[in-house]
Amino acid sequence: LVGRRISPSVHQRNVFPQRTIRRYSDASDESEGKSGVDSKIYHQHAEDTLEDLSSQFESLIEPLSPNYDIQYSDGILAVRLSSHGTYILNKQAPNRQLWLSSPRSGPKRYNFDAETFDWKNSVDAHELYEFLSKDMSTLLNTNITLEPRNIH
Repeated sequence: LVGRRISPSVHQRNVFPQRTIRRYSDASDESEGKSGVDSKIYHQHAEDTLEDLSSQFESLIEPLSPNYDIQYSDGILAVRLSSHGTYILNKQAPNRQLWLSSPRSGPKRYNFDAETFDWKNSVDAHELYEFLSKDMSTLLNTNITLEPRNIH
């Protein structure tokens, strides 16, 4: 046995492959995210838009029914329309987007266009306010007109 090498047993060998540990950072800490918009600009316009929409919904939607409820907190805007369902619009900071969930049309994602100061759909470039106006008008069978106010 002297001079004979014994190979390590399976239990002694490192049987797990080496893993690379990646550090994930919040894209909101980076100066520019996937949309190419500066973090500060994104956050400011996202907050302004959500506050603006919340205010408009309170004046346009809540009076239509005592069962409708508008809530805005921590970057999430919820528009509860009783039996019609709930719209949710929220910030997605890592992607620098606003995400919309519509009870009528499903999910949509919006990127901020710094040239026009509009939120444009990531698929077909329709504008957020215009889309919400049409979608809600159809769902509620009444004219709802939403327009950006005090955003620029």
